[in-house]
Amino acid sequence: MREALCDISWDDCFLDNDNINNSLEKWMKLFYSIVDQFVQKKCVSNINRSPWVDREIVLLLKKKNTLRRKAKSRDTVYLWTKFRRLRAEIKKLIKHKKKAYISNLGQDLKSNPKRFWSYYKALNKTNRIPNTITYGNITATDSISKANIFNTFFHSTFNACDNSIYTTVSHPLNDSMSVPCLSNITLDSEDVLKALHSLDIHKASCGIPSKLLKECSNAIATPLTRLFNESLSTGEFPSQWKDANLVPIHKTGRKSQATNYRGISLLEQLSKIFEKGVYNVVFEFFSNKITTSQHGFYPRRSCATQLTQVVHLLAQSMDNKQQVDLVYLDFAKAFDRVPHSKLICQLHLLGIRVPLLSWFRSYLYKRRHRVVIDGFASEWLPVTSGVPQGSVLGPLLFLLYMPEVISQGSYLPLFADDSKCFRVIFNASDQDRLQEDLNALYDWSIKWGMEFNVEKCKVLRVVRTRTIYDRQYTLGSSHLSVVQSEKDLGVWISDTLNWNIHTDNIVAKAQKMLGLLYRTLKDIDDNSVKRLLYFTWVRPTLEYASPVWSPYKKRNINKIEKVQRRASRLILGHEVDYKSRLEKIHLLPLYMRREITDLVFLFKIIHELVDIPGGFLSWKNTGRSLRNSDDMTLTVPFARTDVFKHSYFVRVTRLWNLLPYTLRSIQHLSYFKKQLTLYYFKSI
Repeated sequence: MREALCDISWDDCFLDNDNINNSLEKWMKLFYSIVDQFVQKKCVSNINRSPWVDREIVLLLKKKNTLRRKAKSRDTVYLWTKFRRLRAEIKKLIKHKKKAYISNLGQDLKSNPKRFWSYYKALNKTNRIPNTITYGNITATDSISKANIFNTFFHSTFNACDNSIYTTVSHPLNDSMSVPCLSNITLDSEDVLKALHSLDIHKASCGIPSKLLKECSNAIATPLTRLFNESLSTGEFPSQWKDANLVPIHKTGRKSQATNYRGISLLEQLSKIFEKGVYNVVFEFFSNKITTSQHGFYPRRSCATQLTQVVHLLAQSMDNKQQVDLVYLDFAKAFDRVPHSKLICQLHLLGIRVPLLSWFRSYLYKRRHRVVIDGFASEWLPVTSGVPQGSVLGPLLFLLYMPEVISQGSYLPLFADDSKCFRVIFNASDQDRLQEDLNALYDWSIKWGMEFNVEKCKVLRVVRTRTIYDRQYTLGSSHLSVVQSEKDLGVWISDTLNWNIHTDNIVAKAQKMLGLLYRTLKDIDDNSVKRLLYFTWVRPTLEYASPVWSPYKKRNINKIEKVQRRASRLILGHEVDYKSRLEKIHLLPLYMRREITDLVFLFKIIHELVDIPGGFLSWKNTGRSLRNSDDMTLTVPFARTDVFKHSYFVRVTRLWNLLPYTLRSIQHLSYFKKQLTLYYFKSI
């Protein structure tokens, strides 16, 4: 097949250079004409049966049903005895084959984890759409009605704002503004080939299967690049790639309510490869124009890079007996509500010009979506706003649309659409300035068509003094309520910064997951598989963003460790003391793993592998830069309170200084991780 694709003359696909849709249609027709010659077609049964029920069992089940009918009609002891024996034999065989199937799943966990987790989710019904779905006064029970209800809800989240923002410029396609411009992009076939080679064949997609594209990558990379470049030069995105099937994904709340779901688009794989090439060029052009306070969808930034800085400032202010007012802001359906016309205007203001600007306009406009449930599809509905979720370019376009840091002295850390605005409060005037910044953000949201969900906007007041500056903050005409804790990028932050609430939440979640996993583990005999399942499914819940919240109180440390104590018993299946279990399955206590995570994160900061300003750390030899200190010893900040003493940048400097110089002087991350882990194992 590869040779046949290489021998094809693709020139006929590009005779009509001014119509990308015709070119794509010819390209696809030519591609499938070769595929159909070499790829066998196979009918797949839609019967919903367990994967371990093979042909042998199916034939025995048919035999059992026949025997039961005979026994009922003749009602003889001989036939009923024969039926019961066969039924018992089938039950025994099914049990044996189920155990063998699950054991094989465990063995395949490393090579094909999707197969195991698909079974696990099906077993525990974690992703199933309920039998009944309600939206408003409408209730649906069959698949097609449920698909239509979801589609109607997802369509209702779109923005219907006008184009009044055009008054700020004469026209979004006007080229008179004097800013650095990007108008033409030409993709290279080598980059397209790399994108094809990097495809994950286990991920869901629409259109040509990823495995087929990957296998044929060398043969199709050049003609595919030519197709992409034709689209860019004409400023037209193919209409065939604007249709998306939506998958409803449950967020929070009751599963029977359609409003508690978000839709994720399954897009054409070729479209995503195309977008990846455009993304690389556009991101490089805009990388210095995305605000430094934005930590979402940006290289070397993450939830941890943002929250470690925020919590450090909160703890430091508490240590200095200062008050911090932190306002959590929530945009309503942010990714779905970006107005297309205003996004195009923003791209123009930032320097995108025709034909690339026309291409982005074509990329956004005239899209359609539908919802597919159990093979039943809803009607197509138009996408009138938003950036395509599940796409490659969508997150970048959203980042370019978000506001810059406000200028009244307040902090505005962002993670995509998750935002918060906070300020150290010395007097009532500081609260006035914070309110001014909130007013500016509200005005921006009205001007650019992005509404706040005011009910989810909260105020967290972090303070340890008796004198509290109390003020009612507003967003528009709505008053914001004050809370004692709030979930921030997956981490519960309280007004005391004691991490009790966060610990209780992650432990409860991990214990529940461990219980669900146990129902799967009981059919697996291999302890190494059980150990791997604990590593990949349960433990990450206990360690997510641990540099931000690593506890110092025994109450929280012991509560977290209790989960691993239980997990180690489930893995080994017999009672020995905890330390012996850890040695037997080669585990470290979780508090040690958190220390390792702290130190690895610090190593990344020192060697500029993550984007955190150097001002949070300083060497004792102040005349040298972070990476060039002679003895690699950090200055430990002075702390009056336990909260600040055990915050990340303070506690990690103590841990770092205790390491042997041979460890601190390592220059490569992978080697540092390996040697650091060995160092901790030796210390047990």
